[in-house]
Order: sequence, then C-alpha cells, then structure tokens
Amino acid sequence: MRRFEASLLSGVVAICAAAAAVLLYALWSLGSAEDNQRDLAARFTGVVALAQDVRNIQAQRNGAFPLFLITADPVVLQEITTLDRKFDRAIAALRRSTRDRLALASIANIEAGRRQLLTIERPGIARRMKGEAALDIDSYFRINARPIVARIDSEIARFVDLQTATYQSRMSADRNSIRFALRTLGVAAALSLVFCAGIVGLILRLLLSKRTEDALIARLASQEKAISLARKEAVETVAHDLRNPLAAITMIAERLRARGAAPADARSLHMLEGLQNSAATMNLLIANILDHAKIGVGPLALELAPCSLHAVAVALLSRFYLLAEARDISICNNVPPDLPSIDVDRMRIEQVISNLVGNAIKFTPRGGSIELDAAIEDKGISIQVVDTGRGMDEAQIQRVFDRHWQAAETASAGSGLGLAISKAIVEAHGGSITAHSNVGKGTCFSFFLPLHQRQEITTT
Repeated sequence: MRRFEASLLSGVVAICAAAAAVLLYALWSLGSAEDNQRDLAARFTGVVALAQDVRNIQAQRNGAFPLFLITADPVVLQEITTLDRKFDRAIAALRRSTRDRLALASIANIEAGRRQLLTIERPGIARRMKGEAALDIDSYFRINARPIVARIDSEIARFVDLQTATYQSRMSADRNSIRFALRTLGVAAALSLVFCAGIVGLILRLLLSKRTEDALIARLASQEKAISLARKEAVETVAHDLRNPLAAITMIAERLRARGAAPADARSLHMLEGLQNSAATMNLLIANILDHAKIGVGPLALELAPCSLHAVAVALLSRFYLLAEARDISICNNVPPDLPSIDVDRMRIEQVISNLVGNAIKFTPRGGSIELDAAIEDKGISIQVVDTGRGMDEAQIQRVFDRHWQAAETASAGSGLGLAISKAIVEAHGGSITAHSNVGKGTCFSFFLPLHQRQEITTT
C-alpha cells in the first residue's frame, strides 16, 4: 500500500472513530436521559403516593378522634392507636424515599408536630376515659390540639409541593439532555455524510490493491507448495534409504529366531527380541517423519478395511513387553475380544497406539503400570492408554498435541511429532483425541473412532 493510501486510511479511520465516539456518546446520553426520566417519574409517583397515604391516615384520625370524645369507646381508641402506627410506618417510608434536604426538613417538622400532638392528647384521653364530660375535653382539644393538627396538614401539603418542584426541575434538565443528544446525533450524521465519499474512494483503491496482493499471495502459496513437495520427496528418499538396512536387520533377526535356540541360548533369543523391537521403534520414528511431511502437503490418505482392535492390541503390545520388562513396568491389555470390527486404516491406528504406548513407557517410572482399554460408546469405539507416570499440568495439556512441542524436563525424549501425528490420523478417521492428567499420578490419552453407518454394534 502506498504512503498516500496509508495516510488517507489513517485519517479516515481517525475521523470515523471520532464520529463513532460522538454517536455512541449521543446514543448513551439519549438512553440515559430517557431512563432517568422513567426512574424519576416512578420515584415521584411513589413519593406522592406515600404522602397521600400520610394525608389519608391523618384525615381518618382527625375523623375518629371526635367520635371517641363523644362515645369514649375503647374500640375507637384502639382504632386511633392503629392509625398512629400506620402513620409512623408511612412517615418512615417517606423519609427513605427522598434525599432532598428541604423534603427531609419538612418530614422532620411533620414528625415534631406529631410528637407534640400526642403529648397534648394523652392527658385529654385519660380524663375522658375517667368519665369527664365530652364538652370539657373537646374544649381542651380545640384550644391545644387543633392548631397542631392544622400545622401537620400544612406541612404535608408543603412536602408534596417541594417534591413536585424537584420533579419538574429534574424533568426539565433531562429534556435539555435529550435535546443535546439529538443535536449531537445530527452532528455525527453530518460527519458521516461528509466523509462517506472519501471512504468509498478509499475502498475502491484498496480493492485494487487487494487484487494485486491476492495475486502475490497465490504466487507465494504455489512456491510454498512446490517447496513442501520437494521437502516431502527429500524426506521420503532419506526414509527409504534408512528403511532398507532396517528391513535387513529385522529379516536377519527373524531368521535367527526362527532357527530356535537351546535353553543355554535363551539370552541370545532375548537379545534378538530386543533387536527386533528396536528396529520396530526406528520404523515407527521413520513413519512419523514421513507423516509429518505428508501432513504439511495435504490430508492423510487412508486405506479403510474391517479391523479387530483386540487383534491390533495383542500384536502391538507384544512388541513393548520386553522394553517394559526392562523398566519394571507392567502392561495390561484390557481390550475386549468381542468388540465389533471397525473400518479403519490398520497401519495408521497401530501407529497411533504405538505412539501412545511408547510415550507411556518413556515417562512412567520403574514399578509403574500401563493399561490399554477399549469400550463401545455412542456410535463408535473409545480407546484409552492409561499410565501411572509423572503426569502433566494444565498448561502442558494445552500444548501436548502441538508439533515439535515437548515439556522442558523431557525435551530430549523424542522429536515431539508422535502426538501431533496421532491427532492428525485420528481426525482423518473422523474421530477425536484428548488427554487428561494429574501431576504425579499419571496420564490418560483417549481417542474415539466412529463406526460407519453400515456397521452395527452388537453386544451380548
């Protein structure tokens, strides 16, 4: 991309970012103002409703008190006491509903008036309950209590007026915020229109540049593919040259074993088995290197055929018994012989299990154990290799299937290709592979192979 295009792109991005910021701020301000209006309206309605409750309770009390003066009925007195409790609860709720200084002062005045009224009423109530004439008590209350009642009613009305004024003031401020937000939206829209033409022109130029870049990328990809093919051919040539002497070693060992040996030559047979196992291990390493080269070029080719996993397990584990015995490690084959056959590439699956069992032997201390299990699961078969080795932490589990990755403490134990290739083989079969581990307790590698639709799982 030319310097002019880069500068233009930077300018357009900066302007678009500024316009987007202004637009987002305006939208936020608009939404916030609308929310504030709704909250304010709900709060004002609640406060006014509480104030109306206070006024209604006071009116009911004002009506009940003359009835008590006439009848001196304890039931009426009890009703007045109940109204007093309701009044106190309503006043407390009213105090909690507001933080306005003037409103709180008004509530304090109402409470002070109530306390003064109750102080005056108690002697009059006591005198009436003792049988004093209603007219005398009424005269007492008319002189001492009625002015306080009128003051309480006036203070309640003043409180409502204060809340109404506060509500109107805040609603006006929110309306101003909404107007400002709308003006800001207009500015943002204008900025967007002004620079729309510039953006379109820049996009056209970028599209032309993109075509050029795509052509360059295609050319580089073609060159990289050619390099990968050349590397694959080189690796195959080297692997072929290595396999020839290995095949000769394996053939000689097999012929020597086929001749048999006397009991005195049991050690020689033991050494021949070790020679065969070492050759098999080297063949596995060569297969891993070849597969690594093939994976870099394209997907693995599979030759699917019905296969018994039990037979695979028996054949494979026989190669590892000698190596495990030398390390005082026990290997247990728990693969059921009645598992159904499954369409897989047998050599590839043998390679996967060999990689997993070989790693388990490598990282399991003396006296440990390794188990190979298999079981039918939903529309497939799950195979597990479980060891009692050193285990891995969560960070190592996350990278265990990466190519060429090895833990720092085991960096010299191999090439770091086996698990990555095993994962590619399992996924080429349409399956999946996972690892679970506890540090100091061991590791479990598990891979799942799906059965094809034409296969049926039968169990007894």
